[in-house]
Amino acid sequence: MTDKELRRLKREELLEMLISQSKEVEELRAEVSELKKKLDDRKICLDKAGSIAEASVLLNGVFEAAQAAAQQYLENIQSLSGQQEQICEEMERKTKERCEAMEQEARENVEKRWVEISERLENFYNEHKGLRELLGVAGESEEAK
Repeated sequence: MTDKELRRLKREELLEMLISQSKEVEELRAEVSELKKKLDDRKICLDKAGSIAEASVLLNGVFEAAQAAAQQYLENIQSLSGQQEQICEEMERKTKERCEAMEQEARENVEKRWVEISERLENFYNEHKGLRELLGVAGESEEAK
């Protein structure tokens, strides 16, 4: 799988891949352990091997192959983990940037609305100033009666 394909995967898909790889490694470890037990339990047939030295060489080859396979799977998991970490960090950075932009936009909208409301209140006050004065004069003349 290429880097581009990995980057297009969702976090959930990457986690599923990582879990799948982990399960596969565990299965392979169990299989290697089982094979080691079988090899330990098995008696080396000197007729087929010819000598203890030849049997040792054959066993070493099996162990080396198993070790190489296990090492390759571990390297793949480490690589996927590193790539996933980079993708997650990039997603987190982009999310923070979007949040900051949204927050800034909200502040600007609030400021704009505040200015608009202040202007409306000022206009309302100015438009009704004369009415207040008339009511004040009418109220004074009624109190005088």
